Amino acid sequence: MPGPGRRDALRQHLAAAGINTEIYYPLPLHHQECFGHLTPVELPVAEQFAGEVVSIPVFPELTDAETGRSRQASRPFPDECREATVSARPPFNRRR
Repeated sequence: MPGPGRRDALRQHLAAAGINTEIYYPLPLHHQECFGHLTPVELPVAEQFAGEVVSIPVFPELTDAETGRSRQASRPFPDECREATVSARPPFNRRR
């Protein structure tokens, strides 16, 4: 979510609708302690995304109805947030 506080606002909005979200990398990998022994580098896009990316449910068993709930829940949110929310679809065919 571009802009300060946007990601948290989206997470709160989706939580109110019963949609779980997660933040898997609050720090970019090159800032994590386990990589501290490596040569420091500047990765501005990774640093930006660490403060903006939110993960929504995406897995093979996710039904069209569940995907629809995520889309519906994001509709009242501003356009740039809705586009980010509903663009995640598994890149494979799901079995029914």
